[in-house]
Formats: sequence, C-alpha cells, structure tokens
Amino acid sequence: MTRIFILMFVVGLLSACHKPSSADQSKIQELQVMSFSEQTLAQFSWELIEATNANSERIDSLFLASKPDQPITLKFAEKMLYIGNLFCNINSIGIHFKGNHLYAEQPIVATMMGCPDDINLRESTMIDILVNAPTLYLQSRKGQAQLLIETQKKEKLIFKGVQVNK
Repeated sequence: MTRIFILMFVVGLLSACHKPSSADQSKIQELQVMSFSEQTLAQFSWELIEATNANSERIDSLFLASKPDQPITLKFAEKMLYIGNLFCNINSIGIHFKGNHLYAEQPIVATMMGCPDDINLRESTMIDILVNAPTLYLQSRKGQAQLLIETQKKEKLIFKGVQVNK
C-alpha cells in the first residue's frame, strides 16, 4: 500500500512539473490578456479583422466584398461608440459598461436612407451584436492590441488596435 502511494505521489509530482514544449510556450507568449478599462479602449481605433459564429464559421455579412479595404471600425469616447464603415444609417450609439459588458443606450438614433442589401445586412448584423450586452476582452497578440467581442450566442469578433494620437 505504501509503495502504491509513493508511486502515485511521484507520478503526480512529475506531471505537475511538466514543462510546456517550446511550441506551447510560443503560443502562450503570443497571446496575453490585458486588463480591461474604458481608458484603454479609447486609446485605439479598432479595426475588424475576424468575425465568427458559434460554429467558428466566418460571419460574411460583416465583410463587404465590394469594400475589402474598409473594415468596420470602432472608436470609444465619452459614453459613445463611433462605428465606422457601416455605410448606411448608423454611425454612433450611446453606451455604458457594467464590468466588461457593453450596453447600448436606447433608442439608437438612425437616418432612414435606403441602402443596398449587403450594406443593410452588415449594419443590422453589427448592431444586433452590439445591442445584446456583449462581453469585451482586451488582449495582446505578438505585441498587437486586440479587442475581442463575444456575444451570448458565442459569436466572436476580433478587432486590431491602431493607436490614436491625442
């Protein structure tokens, strides 16, 4: 019985001391969590680089084939979220935070322009994500600030941060 206990202890100790491989260490160093703050959000203009649904499939409606060089952008300032490159009726919404959850103020003010279907879909998809209390995370990947927005439906949007000159 004592031998079994000692053997189990040694196996447990060895597994606890397992050193991650260099590939694992590289992945750990590649992605680092940043502390969440409204001040940090405001230091960047955020450009959409990736958007996936719960099945990890790309949300194509957020990327316009006709304007691939004009991603959706977000800028946070003074309880406002400015949304760039939606190309239709909404360019900002009032917001507030509870922890790292984003809440949109109602009503959302919009113009009533008629827009092409792909642009209407882009706008409605983005607004639907923002008005349903998504969770925001800040992270750094290879030294690049990123904003991750995750919805209750497990949609994930990743934005890269571009430093704003003040």
